[in-house]
Amino acid sequence: MLLSLYKRFGSLNISYEPKRINNFLFYFYNSIHSL
Repeated sequence: MLLSLYKRFGSLNISYEPKRINNFLFYFYNSIHSL
């Protein structure tokens, strides 16, 4: 579920600021899994 949300938000935000948004989501996604 989290992966689908990550992919959905990632694909939505790619057109705005790819690097900043993707790096934030990647960090957020990894931080959840590390918990």
